[in-house]
Amino acid sequence: MFCDEIAEAVMIPMIHNLAENDVDIKTNEFVQEVGFMNEVIKSMMYRHLGYVHPMQSFIKSMMSTKTEAIEDTYATFDHDMLEKMTRKLIEDSKEEKKEDD
Repeated sequence: MFCDEIAEAVMIPMIHNLAENDVDIKTNEFVQEVGFMNEVIKSMMYRHLGYVHPMQSFIKSMMSTKTEAIEDTYATFDHDMLEKMTRKLIEDSKEEKKEDD
């Protein structure tokens, strides 16, 4: 419950700020993206509290960090990995539909 409250406290001002800057917050895509970010925030809070959240594995597989100096750590998103995962999920979904028919 605590993690949900923190996520909401972060997400609501962000959504208001985006709406104030003319982002259309009523599209299905926006709702999906916000839902995804909400789960990422919950994942961070779970990790902070010592709990496991399914999003943690996904983030580890998609993101890597690199330290160039003691003060400079960068995170990099693996776009290629996401593309491969997405293709695989789509292929698996099509195969399941064929099996159901």
